[in-house]
Amino acid sequence: MALMVAAVVAVAATLLCPLTAQPTAAAPTPSAAASGGAPQTYTVGDGSGWIIPPPGGNSLYQTWAANKTFKVGDSLVFNFTMGRHNVAEVSRTSFNSCSTTAAANTTGPVTIRIKTTGEHYYICTVGPHCLLGQKLAINVSGGTASPVSRPATPPSAASAPPPPSVAVPPVSGPSKGQLPATQPNTAATSAALTSLPVTLFWVALLALLH
Repeated sequence: MALMVAAVVAVAATLLCPLTAQPTAAAPTPSAAASGGAPQTYTVGDGSGWIIPPPGGNSLYQTWAANKTFKVGDSLVFNFTMGRHNVAEVSRTSFNSCSTTAAANTTGPVTIRIKTTGEHYYICTVGPHCLLGQKLAINVSGGTASPVSRPATPPSAASAPPPPSVAVPPVSGPSKGQLPATQPNTAATSAALTSLPVTLFWVALLALLH
């Protein structure tokens, strides 16, 4: 009898123990996409600006451009005093001869955006300035500077298409003379199962006392 009571009590204790919920694994965080390189802006001559090189400094702008990599999309800024200098983009022949009929930009500072690859030539057309070394030659590589990436704007709620409508078939009632199907009483069954361990416990206890 004691063994039977112990078994009933053990079964009741097991049924009364709540189930432990399993933790949900966290979703991995997506890695951020790397952004491309932004176009660069170069000030020609840096602090010296766009001037007639000092005596013996005819290679001033050649030296300035030697350690730079220019790409399509980059910009060149020519800083000069208006009325004393200008800048014109010319052909290789005009660069070498320091003579051109191309129109010059006379209002400084002048910003010129690089649009194509290959060799680009710039000179000052005022007097003998070009012959004195106020000229620049650069070589633009095939790489294109990409603009800074921006996050895509999510579509607004107003622009989202409405969800498709689902037709619900009509529910027909029981025909005349036919009894409706009996639905199981879920609440009563759940309550009976919940109280079962307690009932078994008390039955075991009463059996032990008698």
